[in-house]
Amino acid sequence: VGYKITNDFTFISQLGVGSYGTVKLAVNNSTGEKVAIKIARGTTSVDMLKSEAEILKDIESAYFPKYVDYKIEIEQNRAYLIMEYIEGDSLDQYLASNLRLEETLATKFLITLVRAIDLLHSKGIVHRDIKPQNVMITAAGELKLIDFNISKRICTSGRNSVDESSTC
Repeated sequence: VGYKITNDFTFISQLGVGSYGTVKLAVNNSTGEKVAIKIARGTTSVDMLKSEAEILKDIESAYFPKYVDYKIEIEQNRAYLIMEYIEGDSLDQYLASNLRLEETLATKFLITLVRAIDLLHSKGIVHRDIKPQNVMITAAGELKLIDFNISKRICTSGRNSVDESSTC
Protein backbone atom coordinates (compact mmCIF):
# COMPACT_ATOMS: atom_id res chain seq x y z
CA VAL A 1 0.00 0.00 0.00
CA GLY A 2 2.69 2.51 1.01
CA TYR A 3 6.42 2.76 1.52
CA LYS A 4 8.02 0.27 3.96
CA ILE A 5 11.54 1.09 5.15
CA THR A 6 12.27 -2.58 5.84
CA ASN A 7 11.97 -3.35 2.12
CA ASP A 8 15.09 -1.27 1.47
CA PHE A 9 17.08 -1.42 4.72
CA THR A 10 17.97 -3.89 7.47
CA PHE A 11 18.35 -2.34 10.92
CA ILE A 12 21.52 -3.37 12.77
CA SER A 13 21.60 -1.42 16.04
CA GLN A 14 20.45 1.71 17.80
CA LEU A 15 22.90 4.62 17.68
CA GLY A 16 20.98 7.13 19.78
CA VAL A 17 17.67 8.35 21.14
CA GLY A 18 16.55 11.95 21.39
CA SER A 19 13.42 13.86 22.19
CA TYR A 20 12.47 14.01 18.50
CA GLY A 21 13.32 10.48 17.42
CA THR A 22 15.67 7.53 17.27
CA VAL A 23 18.79 7.02 15.15
CA LYS A 24 19.64 3.52 13.98
CA LEU A 25 22.49 1.95 12.07
CA ALA A 26 21.18 0.12 9.01
CA VAL A 27 22.43 -1.55 5.86
CA ASN A 28 21.05 -0.78 2.41
CA ASN A 29 19.71 -4.12 1.15
CA SER A 30 20.67 -3.30 -2.47
CA THR A 31 24.18 -1.88 -2.01
CA GLY A 32 25.35 -3.22 1.35
CA GLU A 33 26.24 0.35 2.37
CA LYS A 34 25.95 1.26 6.06
CA VAL A 35 23.73 4.28 6.75
CA ALA A 36 22.33 6.11 9.74
CA ILE A 37 18.55 6.41 9.75
CA LYS A 38 16.81 8.95 11.94
CA ILE A 39 13.23 7.90 12.67
CA ALA A 40 10.51 10.35 13.70
CA ARG A 41 6.95 9.60 14.81
CA GLY A 42 4.04 11.97 15.20
CA THR A 43 3.19 15.09 13.26
CA THR A 44 5.53 17.52 15.04
CA SER A 45 8.54 15.20 14.89
CA VAL A 46 7.85 14.28 11.25
CA ASP A 47 7.66 17.99 10.32
CA MET A 48 10.94 18.67 12.14
CA LEU A 49 12.62 15.74 10.42
CA LYS A 50 11.48 17.01 7.02
CA SER A 51 13.04 20.39 7.82
CA GLU A 52 16.26 18.67 8.94
CA ALA A 53 16.33 16.64 5.70
CA GLU A 54 15.93 19.81 3.61
CA ILE A 55 18.77 21.50 5.49
CA LEU A 56 21.12 18.51 5.14
CA LYS A 57 20.32 18.31 1.44
CA ASP A 58 21.20 22.00 1.07
CA ILE A 59 24.52 21.95 2.95
CA GLU A 60 26.42 19.23 1.17
CA SER A 61 29.93 19.45 2.61
CA ALA A 62 32.59 17.29 4.27
CA TYR A 63 31.72 19.10 7.53
CA PHE A 64 28.29 17.43 7.77
CA PRO A 65 26.79 13.97 7.26
CA LYS A 66 25.89 13.30 3.64
CA TYR A 67 22.15 13.34 2.90
CA VAL A 68 21.00 10.10 1.25
CA ASP A 69 17.19 10.19 1.22
CA TYR A 70 13.99 11.08 3.06
CA LYS A 71 11.07 8.65 3.21
CA ILE A 72 7.62 8.69 4.79
CA GLU A 73 5.36 5.83 5.91
CA ILE A 74 2.06 7.71 5.83
CA GLU A 75 -0.02 4.97 7.44
CA GLN A 76 2.22 4.94 10.53
CA ASN A 77 2.80 8.73 10.56
CA ARG A 78 6.51 7.95 10.54
CA ALA A 79 9.39 9.55 8.64
CA TYR A 80 12.97 8.49 7.96
CA LEU A 81 16.02 10.61 7.25
CA ILE A 82 18.64 8.40 5.65
CA MET A 83 22.17 9.77 5.85
CA GLU A 84 25.81 8.85 5.88
CA TYR A 85 26.87 6.65 8.77
CA ILE A 86 29.81 8.31 10.51
CA GLU A 87 32.10 5.71 12.02
CA GLY A 88 33.84 7.22 15.01
CA ASP A 89 33.13 8.85 18.35
CA SER A 90 31.34 11.99 19.41
CA LEU A 91 33.61 14.70 20.79
CA ASP A 92 32.37 14.03 24.33
CA GLN A 93 33.20 10.31 23.98
CA TYR A 94 36.61 11.20 22.55
CA LEU A 95 37.40 13.60 25.38
CA ALA A 96 36.27 11.08 28.00
CA SER A 97 38.61 8.40 26.63
CA ASN A 98 41.61 10.67 26.00
CA LEU A 99 43.07 12.20 29.11
CA ARG A 100 44.79 14.93 27.15
CA LEU A 101 43.93 16.78 23.95
CA GLU A 102 47.04 18.03 22.19
CA GLU A 103 47.00 21.73 21.32
CA THR A 104 47.49 21.09 17.59
CA LEU A 105 44.55 18.69 17.50
CA ALA A 106 42.36 21.05 19.55
CA THR A 107 43.25 23.85 17.12
CA LYS A 108 42.42 21.65 14.12
CA PHE A 109 39.04 20.73 15.63
CA LEU A 110 38.23 24.35 16.48
CA ILE A 111 39.16 25.63 13.01
CA THR A 112 37.06 22.90 11.37
CA LEU A 113 34.08 23.66 13.62
CA VAL A 114 34.32 27.40 12.89
CA ARG A 115 34.45 26.68 9.14
CA ALA A 116 31.39 24.44 9.43
CA ILE A 117 29.46 27.12 11.33
CA ASP A 118 30.57 29.77 8.83
CA LEU A 119 29.28 27.62 5.95
CA LEU A 120 25.94 27.17 7.71
CA HIS A 121 25.61 30.90 8.36
CA SER A 122 26.51 31.72 4.75
CA LYS A 123 23.46 29.64 3.77
CA GLY A 124 21.24 31.36 6.36
CA ILE A 125 21.18 28.36 8.70
CA VAL A 126 21.64 28.44 12.47
CA HIS A 127 22.40 25.06 14.07
CA ARG A 128 21.12 25.95 17.58
CA ASP A 129 22.44 22.79 19.29
CA ILE A 130 26.23 22.76 19.05
CA LYS A 131 27.62 20.64 21.87
CA PRO A 132 30.22 17.86 22.17
CA GLN A 133 27.56 15.16 21.61
CA ASN A 134 26.74 16.70 18.20
CA VAL A 135 30.32 16.81 16.97
CA MET A 136 31.61 13.54 15.52
CA ILE A 137 35.24 12.60 14.99
CA THR A 138 35.56 10.12 12.15
CA ALA A 139 37.89 7.12 12.14
CA ALA A 140 40.14 9.24 9.88
CA GLY A 141 40.27 12.02 12.50
CA GLU A 142 38.01 14.45 10.65
CA LEU A 143 35.31 16.44 12.41
CA LYS A 144 31.62 16.49 11.38
CA LEU A 145 28.77 18.50 12.88
CA ILE A 146 25.58 16.43 13.23
CA ASP A 147 21.96 16.67 14.44
CA PHE A 148 20.14 19.49 12.68
CA ASN A 149 16.71 18.74 14.17
CA ILE A 150 16.27 22.16 15.81
CA SER A 151 18.22 24.14 13.20
CA LYS A 152 16.52 27.10 11.60
CA ARG A 153 16.82 29.04 8.39
CA ILE A 154 17.14 32.73 9.16
CA CYS A 155 16.00 35.43 6.76
CA THR A 156 18.36 38.33 6.32
CA SER A 157 16.74 41.71 6.02
CA GLY A 158 19.84 43.41 4.71
CA ARG A 159 23.56 43.13 4.43
CA ASN A 160 25.16 41.79 7.62
CA SER A 161 21.93 41.79 9.59
CA VAL A 162 19.61 39.04 10.68
CA ASP A 163 15.91 39.41 11.28
CA GLU A 164 15.58 37.14 14.30
CA SER A 165 11.79 37.34 14.26
CA SER A 166 11.45 35.38 11.05
CA THR A 167 12.68 32.08 9.75
CA CYS A 168 12.72 31.05 6.13
